[in-house]
Amino acid sequence: MTWFQPSPGSITDLSIACIELVFLVYLLRLKNKSGDCYLMIFIYATALPAQLVSFFVGSVVNPPASLYWLMLFTEGLQFVAVIWCSYRFYQNSFPRESWVAILAYVFLFCCAAYFWLTDFYLFHRIALNHILFFAGLYVAATLWSAINYIRKMKLFLKERGVFSLKHELLHPTTRETALFSGFAFSLFIYTLIQAIIFLYDLDSVPPGFFLTSLYLLSVSITVLVGFAYFSYAREKTSFETKIVGITLFLTLSAVTLIPIVLFGADGTPETTGYVKVFVIIVPVTTLAICFLLPLLLRYTLLKHLNKIVAGVIQVGTGDLDAKVEVQVNDEIGRLSRHFNRMTGSLRERTEQLNSMRETIATDFHDQTGNMLSAITRQAGLLKLKLSSEHELQPMISSIVENSNGLYASSKDFLWQLNHNSDDPNELFDYLTAYGQQYYNQFDIAFSASAPECHGVQLDISAALNLIFIFKEAMTNVAKHSGAGEAVLTMICTASQATFILQDNGCWKEADTSREHYGLGNMERRCRKQNFNYQITKKASGTRVAISVPVHLPISI
Repeated sequence: MTWFQPSPGSITDLSIACIELVFLVYLLRLKNKSGDCYLMIFIYATALPAQLVSFFVGSVVNPPASLYWLMLFTEGLQFVAVIWCSYRFYQNSFPRESWVAILAYVFLFCCAAYFWLTDFYLFHRIALNHILFFAGLYVAATLWSAINYIRKMKLFLKERGVFSLKHELLHPTTRETALFSGFAFSLFIYTLIQAIIFLYDLDSVPPGFFLTSLYLLSVSITVLVGFAYFSYAREKTSFETKIVGITLFLTLSAVTLIPIVLFGADGTPETTGYVKVFVIIVPVTTLAICFLLPLLLRYTLLKHLNKIVAGVIQVGTGDLDAKVEVQVNDEIGRLSRHFNRMTGSLRERTEQLNSMRETIATDFHDQTGNMLSAITRQAGLLKLKLSSEHELQPMISSIVENSNGLYASSKDFLWQLNHNSDDPNELFDYLTAYGQQYYNQFDIAFSASAPECHGVQLDISAALNLIFIFKEAMTNVAKHSGAGEAVLTMICTASQATFILQDNGCWKEADTSREHYGLGNMERRCRKQNFNYQITKKASGTRVAISVPVHLPISI
């Protein structure tokens, strides 16, 4: 093929295009893509054809004018993507300004392309000032995009205090700022590329150094942008992507620089045949790395890592019996052993806490509970011995009432300690038993119904607070509603359990001349525990619904 005479310099474009294609494929493979992922696809989908066209421009003998048109179009579209994404990542910052910036860039790019093509058609040589016009436009676009990412960093950290650009570039505070700093840093590198191109146009830089530095900086930008996104993406990414990326970077860099070192930047007609070999070697090497390295990783590194991840997920579901069996004796093996020790320690501490809970409940019942019962009995005997009109009778009645109330509260506390109080079914049964016993004192029919809640638990403190809330609600039904019927129900889902008390009485607004704490206490408890509290007041009855978060049970 006499028309296809690639130079060592054109191999650099092919190498970068191969890396961009690999990152593009990994982006397309991501599941549940966010808007940011599509922006990254837009960036690589515009950068890839720009590199391929540049490769053919440098490889085809006497490239046609249409190829130059295509080169300018793809390069211009690539920078449109860079500017657009700098405004749109994570949130649409400065929407009007983004359109103004895009339109301004397109206008200036069209002017620069017109001057460039005019020189090409009329003089077959591009004037230096027109080359500098393009370079200045690219520098302005990249610097402005970098500034946009810095502005985004300031917006995300606005509520965190003083903003330090140096600190955020070196030690990002959040995932978003880490991504923005990676993008901004890559754009600053591009301005360095334009500076080297400017020096080369002035014949101040030797061709070999120019081509080597240009390639290394360009491929570094490609890899840096990909790593920044795959490290901090919202999607579920794989460690495999970064290992393949860094391997490609190192391998293709070595392969690409070989013809430059051996044959120079432009090569000679005698070396063209050797350069064509590298046109085949670069994509073949890329394919080999992309297919063979993931297989090697999956059967060595990722196989063991996935076992540890599965163990972590198992512990996250509450199963503290999870154990990871990894036979290797490297860092992953040590990590698995420490993971097993951690789950063992958690299991022991949880068993100790359960044992302490049972001990506290027993001691409390044997000591404090018996003392309260003794106080109540002694006060009752004293009340019987004194005359009904004795001045101490009100005080003794108050002692008996308070002792009974304290004993009832202690029973709730003991039940929480000594039973599966984090089980919604146990809690519902306890509230049902209390409601039946309580409403037997009044002319109120009480019933309860609920499906079984399987595989979920309440938070530790939720049960006792729900007991206090529904005792208050049941008291309000008996004392203020005039209801003849009350129904307790429970609705259970994977994320929450909803306890509902419904009566057929008439809601009465509280007397504003007196202080009332019942409803206020119910609302305060719900706010403090992050319960969803709803009270529906109708003439046909009142409905109190409390929704409580649930989670997967802890298995010991």
